Amino acid sequence: MTEKLGRLVIPFLVASMVFSPIAWAQPTSAPASQPVLRTLPAGQMVDVKKEKLKGFNLEEFKVILHIYTDYRVWGVQLPKMQLQIDDLTKLSQNQTYQLGLRAEEVKIYQQERKLLTEKYLNENKLRHLCENKPNFGSWIAWGSAAAMGIIAAVLAGILISKD
Repeated sequence: MTEKLGRLVIPFLVASMVFSPIAWAQPTSAPASQPVLRTLPAGQMVDVKKEKLKGFNLEEFKVILHIYTDYRVWGVQLPKMQLQIDDLTKLSQNQTYQLGLRAEEVKIYQQERKLLTEKYLNENKLRHLCENKPNFGSWIAWGSAAAMGIIAAVLAGILISKD
């Protein structure tokens, strides 16, 4: 039963996917961030009670309503965009200031590294001199060791000669 149902449902699903209406993206006349500027329709001059007024047909009036709507929307969006521009300008200035601080920091670190390297080299040189330099008491120690060696040899010679 399920096998027969599967044989009927699968072709139906494949056909519905293949033959279903496809939605294509429509090209726009301008990018979404740029407003579409409309021109004021020509209209016709009409005399009404000794006054000259400009009259518009339905299609022209629709264009006027679009212009009015755009004007109202831009009136709301422009202050928000100006605030955003101000915020981004401040952010850019802050980042420029921080980059300047980082450059000064790098200079300070380079100077400090140079100073520390010189100190290390001087200290290392002094350490090597201290390790290899004979101390004040070293000639006394070697002299007493030599004297004790001579005394030990003489005493050994005396002890050997007495026997």
